[in-house]
Amino acid sequence: MKLSKSITHIALTCTALLAFGCGGSDDDGLGNCSESAWTQIVANEAALYSDALFAYQNDPSAANCDNVKSAAVNYLEALRDILDCVPTTNRAEINDAIDDAQEEVNSEDCN
Repeated sequence: MKLSKSITHIALTCTALLAFGCGGSDDDGLGNCSESAWTQIVANEAALYSDALFAYQNDPSAANCDNVKSAAVNYLEALRDILDCVPTTNRAEINDAIDDAQEEVNSEDCN
């Protein structure tokens, strides 16, 4: 499943860019752009995505593939939810990367 490489790359890029500070408002719907706020949300979704990938690797069934896709979508949405925290100069790049990953998730065939 090629999803894991693309989404991992996006997550690392987002994390690196977010680590440089907040570029958005103090209230982005998550409460604020503090590192602890976005880190917890993204970490939770990353863990669920990782668990789904592990289950799929142990049993590459269509159901587990669907679970990976669902977890990937949730993870990407968590990343999208924190875009207001990305410095303005990097926001378009991150959004494009998330869009590209979303297209890959949508094109993954679990049959």
